[in-house]
Amino acid sequence: MKVIIIAYEFPPLNVGGTARAFRFANFLPNYDIKPVVFTLHPASYLEVFENPKTDAAKLNQLDPRVELIQVKSENIISKKVNKIRNFLQTYFNFHKGVEAKYWKKNLNIE
Repeated sequence: MKVIIIAYEFPPLNVGGTARAFRFANFLPNYDIKPVVFTLHPASYLEVFENPKTDAAKLNQLDPRVELIQVKSENIISKKVNKIRNFLQTYFNFHKGVEAKYWKKNLNIE
């Protein structure tokens, strides 16, 4: 059985939101479930995050039975973010739920 996981934050991106999706995807193959993870392409990190941190070594811990599909995104952040908005983005996700519209033209499902 295959399961699709859409995880906007997934390794090699190194932020708090990556842990749950990563562990869940690694857990499923133990029960004969093949996860297919759609996530943000590393080349698009700067289009989405102000100062993205990465940890490429984390992908070495990914179960080889997990299929990883990395999708590019358009720019969803303003490069000229004012200080108040920058502060608020630390605590709130202004893009929640609209990420897909930035992925859509780069998402090729066969």
